[in-house]
Amino acid sequence: MGDYPTKQSQSSLELTDQVFGPATQNEALRDEIYCQVMKQMTSNNNRFSLEQGWQLLWLCCGLFPPSPPLFKHTQRFLDSRPREPLAADCLKRLQSSRSAITTAPPEVTSGYCIATITAPPEVNSGTVVPQPPQHQQAVEVDTIQQNSTQIYHKIHFPNDTAEASPPATDQPVIEVATSTRVRDLVHSLAGRLSLNSADGFSVFVKTPDTVLSLNEADYFFDSLKQITDWSKKAKHVNDAGDPVAVSYMVFFMRKLWYNVIPGRDLEADLIFHYPQELPKYLHGYHEVSKEEMVHIGALLFRIKTGEGDPKQLAGIPKMLKELLPADQIKASSENEWKKSISAAYNKQAKMTIKEAMVEFLKAVYRWQTFGCAFFNVKFKIHCQNKSAAPLESGSNYTKPNRKQTSERNFPDIVRISVSKMGVSIIHPKTKEVLATHPFNSIANWCSGSTYFHMTLGSLVGGSKFLCETSLGYKMDDLITSYVNMYLKEQRAGQRNQRFNM
Repeated sequence: MGDYPTKQSQSSLELTDQVFGPATQNEALRDEIYCQVMKQMTSNNNRFSLEQGWQLLWLCCGLFPPSPPLFKHTQRFLDSRPREPLAADCLKRLQSSRSAITTAPPEVTSGYCIATITAPPEVNSGTVVPQPPQHQQAVEVDTIQQNSTQIYHKIHFPNDTAEASPPATDQPVIEVATSTRVRDLVHSLAGRLSLNSADGFSVFVKTPDTVLSLNEADYFFDSLKQITDWSKKAKHVNDAGDPVAVSYMVFFMRKLWYNVIPGRDLEADLIFHYPQELPKYLHGYHEVSKEEMVHIGALLFRIKTGEGDPKQLAGIPKMLKELLPADQIKASSENEWKKSISAAYNKQAKMTIKEAMVEFLKAVYRWQTFGCAFFNVKFKIHCQNKSAAPLESGSNYTKPNRKQTSERNFPDIVRISVSKMGVSIIHPKTKEVLATHPFNSIANWCSGSTYFHMTLGSLVGGSKFLCETSLGYKMDDLITSYVNMYLKEQRAGQRNQRFNM
């Protein structure tokens, strides 16, 4: 609090770490910190020291609450100082940190799909006291030192915009609190953007090496701590051996593509659906006819060039990479593409750019690969038991004959798609769907740093699929999210059924 000088120069974060660090690990020390801070603030005539004390108490109230016996005394201390600028906010943070200590029942698993899913700490049984992450402390220390109690974070959207601006500034950021969970942020952003629904959207953290989807039940700052932990494990250090902060960006995007019909939610179509589906089309992931490519090519040309001079049609040959799937550009000559796309463009003369974006989505929506996430992987094994099938309740189970297996003849490289329909295995060149596995036929799945594995049918006699990939964690997360979505809908249907009885 500045009452006594320190022997060496230390940053504010280092000092607050020394004060609060041990208390986050030892609950007995928390009351001691509250008592010491409030004692030093009582009858303190040093205004600088008092301001430092209020800043410490503000941080403390957001990190952890005092014990129940001390809570009422702390509340009385704050209530008795209504003229202090931080008193009301300290009281609000105190109530918030207290309510964060909850007891929640463990997550219920479904009978039709056996999946090994690691539940977040707050859904396990027992009392959970959230631990303040280093990133949260750093942001809060910086915030309170600027005499502000509002914390902002920049959120990016796939259409290259960001949300939103705090008062009296033009910086594209959004206000978050220490108690903000990822689901709170999702619903807040969906509301600010006037989306029809927040279902299927998620928050992602992008680093130079990976893109991570955040668990909606986690605290936002706790999720960001994963970035710090990953940095330490990856041994990102400078020449002096000190850890280097990992740069990251926070994105808000659609993750699960269900109940998505182009044209129903214009804001979602323009901000999310169009910019997220366009790269998949240009990469050549869809099976598409020449007529469809010409139609879509004209739409994309209109979107790229606007509703201006038709003379720009002469530039089509130089823009083919932005108009056609990468593997189809050489299917015709540049002049043939120009002639066909120009004719289609002229037929769309009265169409606006926004209408063209929605029309693009409607065209892609007709394909079964709409909304899929694609992964090119190295095929290892697909061993199938001929008698393997999802077990039904009451069915007679016969031990499978190990000779009744066959290995599918897949190419060395296959393309995996994950969508609301399940997991499909696609030939990357012919785009033929080699196999499709609905989620209720997947008994188990797991991933590692170099592989993805799933068991189909039953855990004992089912077929096995193993592939080599560094993106197994993304496939794992997507399947888990879709399965949890269907489980949630199933439980909601059961509750509605009981209610209507």
